Amino acid sequence: MMIQPPPLQAGDTIAIVAPASLSKKEGEVVACVQSLEVKGFKVKLAGNLESQWGSFCGTDAERASGIMEAFQDEDVKAIWCLRGGYGSGRLLDQLDYDLIRQNPKIFIGMSDITALHVALNQKAELITYLGPNANFIFATDEDRSFAEKHAWKVLLGVQETLIFEGGETLVSGKATGELKGGNLALLAAHVGTPWQIETKGKILLLEEVNEFSYRIDRMLCQLKQAGLLDDIAGLILSSWSGCDPQHPQDFNLNQVLKNYFENASYPVLLDFPSGHIENQATLPLGHVVELDADLKTLKIY
Repeated sequence: MMIQPPPLQAGDTIAIVAPASLSKKEGEVVACVQSLEVKGFKVKLAGNLESQWGSFCGTDAERASGIMEAFQDEDVKAIWCLRGGYGSGRLLDQLDYDLIRQNPKIFIGMSDITALHVALNQKAELITYLGPNANFIFATDEDRSFAEKHAWKVLLGVQETLIFEGGETLVSGKATGELKGGNLALLAAHVGTPWQIETKGKILLLEEVNEFSYRIDRMLCQLKQAGLLDDIAGLILSSWSGCDPQHPQDFNLNQVLKNYFENASYPVLLDFPSGHIENQATLPLGHVVELDADLKTLKIY
């Protein structure tokens, strides 16, 4: 049975961790800390935030230690990933999933963080949150109030039932199941490993950014040939910014997606507000949801 971490409350402590790439923006961490403190939260920083190993924010051991220390810290109630990039998948065999299961906490991030979501969902049975990385909403001059508003709504548990709307119906229908998924490249990269995503009976969400459309086809082909698209309950194809054809003769993104899914036996919703977009929702991975492709809604109980 999946474990639901307790919601945040005013005055709680949030740990900022960096499982992947270096921070690219000066003052990024300070801006995140200040934003969270203004909202009434205490903040702890992972020890590797000032470390560098190549393009990573510290060695694999340092980055994994930052995550484990946050889960072990009794004061910490939520763990917010600073940014994505690359490197989270290198940590999966260095985490103590039994210890994590015994210390359930909110864990939020997206993009490269998908690798950690799948591992925490399946190895620690922990519900995690696919939502904006800390730098996306706390260290920017852009108006990202939509993404921040939805993140707090979910993390503070202000409603018993959340309904997210948006998208375009590709295949009609309604389905219920645990929500799983995230970034397509990360899911494809772990096919055939102990960290391969389990999709049978699930509502699968996929998103990607800045990949040529033929690469989207290749990754979907990999999931299909691995049997990971055969027995899903429903599919959410969310945002695909910058996923354009490389050559004029290539299928465009919509053609690629329709080639794979327009005759699916399960409901399919396109262009749902999740992923690498300004107005992204925060969604609980591992939580039971109801997808209605006709009403274009995702209901979280």
